[in-house]
Amino acid sequence: MSVLGAVSVKLHATPKAVNIARLLVKSALESWGLDELRDDALLIVSELVTNAVMVGPGPVRDPDGLTLVAVQVRVQDSTLVIEVWDRHRKLPMPRTAGDDAESGRGLLLVEAFSSRWGVWEPESGGKVVYADLNIDKPPVVSLEGELVKLPDEVLAAHVAGDSEPHVMADTALMLRCMNGFALL
Repeated sequence: MSVLGAVSVKLHATPKAVNIARLLVKSALESWGLDELRDDALLIVSELVTNAVMVGPGPVRDPDGLTLVAVQVRVQDSTLVIEVWDRHRKLPMPRTAGDDAESGRGLLLVEAFSSRWGVWEPESGGKVVYADLNIDKPPVVSLEGELVKLPDEVLAAHVAGDSEPHVMADTALMLRCMNGFALL
């Protein structure tokens, strides 16, 4: 498998993180010419980040006392991969919500709109929930080195610093991300 392009951001786990993650994904898809995936990808990242934010405070916090989440979107071969990391070990489980319930359908939506989704626990802690979207016409050239123009809101919300790195699917990329904003 080859990663053609990726962008990541680490955020405070607040409701604002959902909008920032959506802006990140939207900008990446526009830069990569994958606008046809926008609606599904935005729904998926919204649900995954909302779940990560709603997990609540965990045992490990950043120096400001806020829980963190990280979002990565990448093109890998003919797949768009969206990953959301949080520090909590509680694994998400799809559930059937009642007709009057205002929540509880997020993972069912992720399952319906993605080609595959899952969760795994990195050795460094927490969990990564991911969703894949098939790309009908994948890029024929590597996107690596292509700058993704990110909105100021994304850049301003990114949490930089020396907090302990965690592992997502692309270890080298996420280590760079956890130690400062990284673009491939």
